[in-house]
Amino acid sequence: MDPEIRKHRPKGTEIKKIGNGYYVCKISSVWDKEKKKVRKVSGACIGKITLEDGFIPNEAYSKELAKERVLNDENNRRIYEYGATELMESVSKDILQKLRVAFPTEFRRIYTLAILEAIEPDYKCEIKNTYDSSYYSKKYPGIALSKNTLTKFFNDLGRWDDKMFAYMESCVANSSNILLDSTSISNFSVDNPFTEYGFSYKGKKYPSFKMLAVFDADTNFPVYCSIHSGNIIDSKILDEISFGTTLKDTIVIADRGFSKYANLDYFDEVGINYVMPLNSNNRFIKPIMKSGKLTNPSCDSIYVEDTFYYIMKEKIKDRYFYYYFSKKLAYDHENRMRKNIEDTPIDDEDIQKEVDKISDLGYVTLVSNMDMDSKTAFLLYKKRWNIEIAFNTFKNKMNFNATYATSKETTRAISFIRFVAWQIYYCLANKVTELKVQGKLNEQWNPEKVLRLASKVSICTLHNEKITTKLTLKEEAVLNLFGIQTLPIPK
Repeated sequence: MDPEIRKHRPKGTEIKKIGNGYYVCKISSVWDKEKKKVRKVSGACIGKITLEDGFIPNEAYSKELAKERVLNDENNRRIYEYGATELMESVSKDILQKLRVAFPTEFRRIYTLAILEAIEPDYKCEIKNTYDSSYYSKKYPGIALSKNTLTKFFNDLGRWDDKMFAYMESCVANSSNILLDSTSISNFSVDNPFTEYGFSYKGKKYPSFKMLAVFDADTNFPVYCSIHSGNIIDSKILDEISFGTTLKDTIVIADRGFSKYANLDYFDEVGINYVMPLNSNNRFIKPIMKSGKLTNPSCDSIYVEDTFYYIMKEKIKDRYFYYYFSKKLAYDHENRMRKNIEDTPIDDEDIQKEVDKISDLGYVTLVSNMDMDSKTAFLLYKKRWNIEIAFNTFKNKMNFNATYATSKETTRAISFIRFVAWQIYYCLANKVTELKVQGKLNEQWNPEKVLRLASKVSICTLHNEKITTKLTLKEEAVLNLFGIQTLPIPK
C-alpha cells in the first residue's frame, strides 16, 4: 500500500482497498476464549483516503466528531467571571445606545473597556486577561484588547474629538441644571504634553493635568469631561472649549474659579443661564460689608438646613447679585482658618493677614443672569457641593487618580474610557438609590456592596448545563433586582 495513503490513517482504524478506493474502518479488539488470544474486529466504515485530500470522514462520522468536539469544549471550559459584568451591563444600557450612535464601529470595544474599568479600576492591569477570564468574552467574542492593539486604538480614539463630543453632547441634552468644576489628575509621565506642576496641596506641587467635569445637578450624573494642562486656572478652561448651543435651556452652576467676567459675558452672549459665586472680597460685597446692612437683624432672612442667613439682592446692569451672611458660617470659617494657622508654620506678617480676613468671613455672593428669589438662587448653588463627593468617587473609590499616558491622544482616550466607566458606576449608584426609595433594598446596601456581591458569581458548564455560583436566597433576591439571573441559567 502506498505510504502516502497510510500516513493519513486515523488512530484506531484500518485501511481497506476496495476497487480503486481506500476506505477507513474502525477497529477494536476482543479476547477470543477458544483461541485464547486477542482478535481484531473490524467496525463501521468512517470515510476514505485520497492522495489529494487525505482522510475524508463520511457524514455519520463527521457528526460523531462534532459531538466529541462540543463535549471536549464543555469539559475543558474554565470558570468565568459572570456577575459583575452582567450587573454593570444591566444598569447601563442607555450608555451603550448613546455610544452606538456616536461610535458606530467601535462602540462595543469602548463599552467593554469601560465596564471592565468600572469593575476593576486599575490603570496597570492587563485588560485583555480580565476580558478573557470573564463570561463577557463568550457573550461578545472577538473584541481586540491586546496591548499592541489598544495602543493603536487609543491613538485613534484620542483624535476623534468630534465623536467624543457628540457622545457627551447627547448626555448633556437631557439635563436641565448642570454643575461645572475641575479637578487635578496625577500624571507621572514627563513626556505627556498635558503634564504641568500645577496642583498644590499643603505647599507641595505634583505633575498633573486638569479635568473639567460637568454633572447633571439633579442626579449628580457625569455628562461631560475634557482634559487640559495642569497649570491652567479654572477661569481660563472655558476659553479652550465651546459648548455652543448644547447648554441652552439649562442652568450652569459653577465654582467661583469660573466666574471671571469674560466667562459670564460668553454665557450671556450665547443665551446660557448661570448661578456662580464670587470671591469673598469681591468689589460688590465690600460696600455692603462696610454699611452693615447685611448683618442688621431687620434684614430679610432665609433658613436653609439648620443655618440662618441674612439676605440682600440687587440688579447691576443685566445681572443680579445675591448676598448672604451667616454667623454660623462665619464661626465655622474662623475655626478652620485658626486650625490652618496652627497646623501650617507661617511668619507673623502672614498670620496678621489671615487674622485681618476674619471680618470678611461668613459672606457669600452669587451672580446670575436670572431674576429669582434669594432662597432659590442659594439652593441652586448648594447643589454643587455634591461635586466633591463625585470627584472623590472618581479619584479614590474608582482609583482613577493617576495615569502614565505619554501623549495627548492616549491621555484623551484613557480619560474618555474612564469617564464612561464613571458613568456606568453612577448608573449602578442611581439604581441602588431607586430601589431604596421603592423600599425593595434596605439602607445597608450601597454600590460597592452590590458590586462585591455580584463579583462573587462565576459561571461554568457541567454536564452540558451552565451553572453559577450558589448564593443564599437573600443574595439571589438582591441580584435579581438588578436583572442578574443565577442558577439555573437558560440556554
